[in-house]
Amino acid sequence: MNCFVGQDPVYSPAQREKPQTDDPSGYGIYHADRNTILVIKSFLPSNDLPRTYLALDVICGDFASILEGFTAFDYSLAYGNIYSDIHLLRKSWHEAEEIIAFGKQSRQKKHFYTMDSLLFESVCLQLHEQVVHKMIEPAVEKLKQQKTKLPASMIESCEAYVDSCMNLSDASAKTFTHRNTINQRIDRMKALTGLDPRSSFKDAFLIKMICTYLRLNDQV
Repeated sequence: MNCFVGQDPVYSPAQREKPQTDDPSGYGIYHADRNTILVIKSFLPSNDLPRTYLALDVICGDFASILEGFTAFDYSLAYGNIYSDIHLLRKSWHEAEEIIAFGKQSRQKKHFYTMDSLLFESVCLQLHEQVVHKMIEPAVEKLKQQKTKLPASMIESCEAYVDSCMNLSDASAKTFTHRNTINQRIDRMKALTGLDPRSSFKDAFLIKMICTYLRLNDQV
């Protein structure tokens, strides 16, 4: 697990090299650098990886709950993949750092990031270049309408509609926007890009990817 702390903790090189091995709970704690606390957690060998990851979610959630009480600093928290080889601990650490960077880029209003909460962002980053160049970027250009600023309210409403399983009432409640206004914005999205989430799952998926792409590239 990697916890990025917004302020410098008390730090010395010895803290970086010597874990707290006397802790009976199976944790090793390092000050990896002046802004990073690295927590290593051991588990009993198990073939049930999903259950182990769920346990990590609970552990990190508890960490996050405790850290919420400290308002003097900001923090971000994530964990890397589970490995049985101790030589891969550094890899897990860097994976956690990547997830934190990824989570901040997604603009989620949280401090504890997991890959399942970053599912669409992960998919968006893995899209084939042809999909990006032929479908995502052309749609973004059409949305700009030769203006420098994208229609943020329309993008927000269309994404909320997709996230609400194409349910207008739920999207309306989520965005505090009238149903008719959301419908009008969806119509506008269709007029500009040809994408209509009401009639095609593919269009709904592409709209979600467009919104995610814009966020990841700081365009909205």
